[in-house]
Amino acid sequence: MALVSDCAELEFYGAFVLNHRVDLHANDASSPRWRGGAGLSPRNVANTAASSPRNDCEEVHPTQWLISIQVSDAGTPAVSDPGALLVRAARDAGLAVRALPGPCAATTALSASGFGDGAAGFSFLGFVEGRGASAARRRALRSALDAAVEGPAVLYESPRRVRQTLHDLDKLDGGASQRLVLIARELTKTHEETWRGALGDAVAYLDAGGGGAVAPGEPPRGEFTLVLDAKPKQAGSAEDAKVRVAELRASGLSTSDAAKAAASELGLKKSDVYRLALDG
Repeated sequence: MALVSDCAELEFYGAFVLNHRVDLHANDASSPRWRGGAGLSPRNVANTAASSPRNDCEEVHPTQWLISIQVSDAGTPAVSDPGALLVRAARDAGLAVRALPGPCAATTALSASGFGDGAAGFSFLGFVEGRGASAARRRALRSALDAAVEGPAVLYESPRRVRQTLHDLDKLDGGASQRLVLIARELTKTHEETWRGALGDAVAYLDAGGGGAVAPGEPPRGEFTLVLDAKPKQAGSAEDAKVRVAELRASGLSTSDAAKAAASELGLKKSDVYRLALDG
């Protein structure tokens, strides 16, 4: 944590702002003398706009230093918490902002999943919108599945809703889905737990006592991060292969190159597609 004079800089760590004001010795700026204590000011979506960093800053005399720290119990600031509102207010007030690296459940779970190839990136959707069987919730879950096409998709869920979310995702994915999912619980904490398997088996994992449940059939405990892998590609048919090879040859590819490209796209063996191309 750095001290910055003239209230020129704020350092953000989470969803609270902790203000320490200090007097500086006239001839020794390296030895500040604390004046008063610390004030803990909660920041959330409702009260951030009404109590901005600029208001705190204007109370500080130029010979004083201000340390303002955002401390979060919800992981990385501005990732599924209202920290972005506070950072925006600080920047609008002309203040510099430093972000210090810390635990982020989304990237930690992604790293542990082994999903994707790193080239296509990933999608982060935060907490699932909506409640129960609402249309908004259904759309949010559908968006999560649609987002996991080329790269994985990451979302957060509470212990109260995680089972239903996994059940609904499987249903929307066709039921008994073989799409891989990583269920991560309490990441970087004492009771960290991860499970990786087919989406269609995820509810059974929880019902068997997974997810921090005290016993099979009991509800899971802790905060959850779900990582959805891209859905396995379905192998194309012989007719699909013939049509695609013809399209590729019409674009200028040789029969061999067209067969190779079509086989890769459709999940078929090149030798089989090449033979179909010669027969067709």
